[in-house]
Amino acid sequence: VGVVDGGIQPSGSFEGWITVLFGDAIDYANRRPAKRLLLAPTLVFNPGARQELSQGHTLEQLDVQEGNLYKAGNTRLRANNHFNERTFLRATLQHVDYRYNPELYAFEIDPEYRRLLSQYLFSYKVNPRTLLYVGYDDDQLGNHEFGLTRVNWTVFAKIGYACVMLPPVPDRACALPLG
Repeated sequence: VGVVDGGIQPSGSFEGWITVLFGDAIDYANRRPAKRLLLAPTLVFNPGARQELSQGHTLEQLDVQEGNLYKAGNTRLRANNHFNERTFLRATLQHVDYRYNPELYAFEIDPEYRRLLSQYLFSYKVNPRTLLYVGYDDDQLGNHEFGLTRVNWTVFAKIGYACVMLPPVPDRACALPLG
């Protein structure tokens, strides 16, 4: 298996890198040798000290002796914004697109699989030990028979609090009566 990895940061606010994997692989679903190619470029842009935009894409192709078994694409877009030391907002979109060659599988498989995921997360630090999280998550699926269709969505909230165990203070110690 070969790996090529490289990156560039032409300025303090922009960076990019790419990973390439290639070589021998295994088609685990059909138990046979294969060849794999994976390309994964990523771009990150920091327009300000508290903002970050990133975009990444992964493209994978698996070939067997009879031809191309599948192509899989996964695109991610993420935006982070720290409004101040206490407040944070993140939005993430991810699109997955798989294209299979059903003739090369030993079992029945749908020729397409698509998925769109979105997530939004807001965080507020009440104090150094207490955090409040509120978010939304959305999931959509699709295939060759129907387009992307929402299958579920979730709204959630979480409060995180760190408890600190302090040693008892002698003049404030409490005693339970015996008897």
